[in-house]
Amino acid sequence: MIDTIKHVISRVKAYKNWYSIVWPMTRLLSRERILETRAGPMMYVRNIFGPDFVVVHEMFFRDDYGVRELHLNVSEPVIVDAGGNIGAFSLLALATYPNARILCYEPEASNLDIIRKNVRLNAAEKHITCFKEAIDNTTGMKTFYLSQAEYAHSLEKSADSRHAGEISVATTTIERIMQDNHIKRLDLLKLDIEGTEYSVLRNLPLELYPRIKNIVLEIHDHPSEKKEDLVRFLAEHGYAVAQSGTNPHVFLAQH
Repeated sequence: MIDTIKHVISRVKAYKNWYSIVWPMTRLLSRERILETRAGPMMYVRNIFGPDFVVVHEMFFRDDYGVRELHLNVSEPVIVDAGGNIGAFSLLALATYPNARILCYEPEASNLDIIRKNVRLNAAEKHITCFKEAIDNTTGMKTFYLSQAEYAHSLEKSADSRHAGEISVATTTIERIMQDNHIKRLDLLKLDIEGTEYSVLRNLPLELYPRIKNIVLEIHDHPSEKKEDLVRFLAEHGYAVAQSGTNPHVFLAQH
């Protein structure tokens, strides 16, 4: 009973239409749903019982990345969302910074379609631009490993039992993004790229670190590195690093 009450309270706190995503409505209505978040954005999810809802709830109820606690100190921040999934981070960032310019990168076609759908749903086309590319330390084409959990696709091959196939995707780098989009100062770089964050950050040109003012990233398990190593690496390059939000794997690095 207590768990049920907590479940309902979490929905009430996060969503205006909470009544449609608690029992029995979860069983009576279509699994496809538009969630009306109290933060402002509306989020389309493909399955109220699936990974899409998990991502939205992590962002808008738990605030896993600590977006609401960020202080970018600029009225029109430039934000790169690497690992866009279905656009939840980009839309929460825009709700927090209504004049932001956001570049959202997602290489998997079905996820990218949902990002674009959610951007249109929120009339955010002037602020959020979508790119069908994976973030890596090189440009070109690479194998992208799919997961049954749509939020866990990766350039990194793993022994995960949820492996669901492979595709070839275009890759780009943070350096190329900043060059091509004439970004002199990147106010916020968000990285949720399932293990590739290690190679991406370690291979940045030295002159870029001072120009990237804030990095919020989820540091994933890696066979050859520990998250403490990456935290130390960022500190050595001038960042103050601390855990961010409610997820113990998410860190904020500030220059």
